[in-house]
Amino acid sequence: MSAYSNNRQPQSSVPGGWSLSQILRDLALTWRLLGDPQVSGFLKLLLPVMALVYWLSPLDLLPGMPFDDLAVILLATRLFVQMAPPDAVERAMGGRRAGSHPDDGPVIDGEWRVVDE
Repeated sequence: MSAYSNNRQPQSSVPGGWSLSQILRDLALTWRLLGDPQVSGFLKLLLPVMALVYWLSPLDLLPGMPFDDLAVILLATRLFVQMAPPDAVERAMGGRRAGSHPDDGPVIDGEWRVVDE
């Protein structure tokens, strides 16, 4: 007879990661959070707007290469989402708990075990 316990680790409000789905999620959340009055104007100006200005400016860290522009945009959107108020992020995600999968149902914490017969 074997026993296993399911101990879930607490998740941060917005998990990290650089997969394509997480990058697209950050871009969509940034767009929604720009219109949220709860997010400070300073934060809106500091990260996404300044990253967009850098992208459009003729000055580049790596002239002729788009990698630095892309890196600045991705980093700015990730930081913006992480620095935004958690309840604003949750509203922008459509009321889902940040970090949850859209197909996840209600989560019930508990223990489980497997019994070998």
